[in-house]
Amino acid sequence: MAVSSFYRDKSLNLSFFPIGRNVYPKAAYEEFNHNILLAVQRWMCEQLEKPDTAIVGIEKLIVEWEGNKHLLHNVTFLH
Repeated sequence: MAVSSFYRDKSLNLSFFPIGRNVYPKAAYEEFNHNILLAVQRWMCEQLEKPDTAIVGIEKLIVEWEGNKHLLHNVTFLH
């Protein structure tokens, strides 16, 4: 569906992955465009506001479609 990544050098990446129209209803599409994308934007802004000492690895926000609702997962990869 979508993954936003934030790296230690404060660079960002946003990737989208297609979902078939037969499994993604119009209401979900509307929710994604009006709510989920705003949540992703807020997450990206929050990441950019972090001080350098608060960045411990690669941060990711993963947006998943579970068939009847969107799920947002925050993941940190330490290295």
